[in-house]
Amino acid sequence: MPKERKLHDHYFKKAKEDGFAARSAYKLEEIQERHRILRPGNWVIDLGCAPGSWCQFAGKIVGKGPRGLDGRVLGIDLQPVDAPMPDCVQTFVGDVFKLTAAQCADHLGGLADVVL
Repeated sequence: MPKERKLHDHYFKKAKEDGFAARSAYKLEEIQERHRILRPGNWVIDLGCAPGSWCQFAGKIVGKGPRGLDGRVLGIDLQPVDAPMPDCVQTFVGDVFKLTAAQCADHLGGLADVVL
């Protein structure tokens, strides 16, 4: 019988200390450091967003943009997201394979700059 998998490593503990829902936030942080995909003021859609750590991280970056243009993050998943989110983040339960681009734009309030 296989051993039970334990994910309480350094990144798990750091995520809890930093207020992230999961340690996967640091994967997005690494992508951001290398490629700068998120910018202040961007509008972002996170497909399959549960448990919400990428939405949390993206919200911290895009929240206040240049010239007062606020960024937004829309998270979509089949499961509800219970993690605390920045003000610029909205999540809802839905099937991303059944949504059209127009429906996503309606929920976000416009076209997205970044899709995660």
